[in-house]
Amino acid sequence: MLQELFIAAAAGGNPSNALSQMGFEHLIHEMTTQPGDFAVSWVVLLTLIVMSAMSWYWTVINIFRSVRLKSAADRVVSLFWDTPNAQDAIRAMEEQPASEPFSKIALDAAQAAAHHQRAEGGATGGLGENLSRSEFVASSLVKPLETLQTPTTSVSLSPLKR
Repeated sequence: MLQELFIAAAAGGNPSNALSQMGFEHLIHEMTTQPGDFAVSWVVLLTLIVMSAMSWYWTVINIFRSVRLKSAADRVVSLFWDTPNAQDAIRAMEEQPASEPFSKIALDAAQAAAHHQRAEGGATGGLGENLSRSEFVASSLVKPLETLQTPTTSVSLSPLKR
């Protein structure tokens, strides 16, 4: 009842006129015919349009980055597991382009495993004696994996396991 009273008062007593003056089309018409009176509305409208376009751009770009990163990871993992032995796998990872991060992480893991194996037999009293091979390799990969972590991607050691 009170709402109808306000609508009728805003339109000079006619509720249908009031409702026709509350749409987006009417707002744009008023903003274009009297631009000086709606300066703040223009600033808000243009700001919202620019922010919307930027958020769509950001979303699409991040989707493409995530897809490209996932395909690179899948390619390296399949290449690694399709090689007949560890030496061929290491050679295949070394042949990957410098811009490809996943092969470098696999090489870091191979180097950590080799380091652990060398330290295991020695009497150095280092980490090789205190940690299992998988713990040693996982701890050595923390830093390289942190460099791949972004808000849109998350990399774990699970793709490396088979």
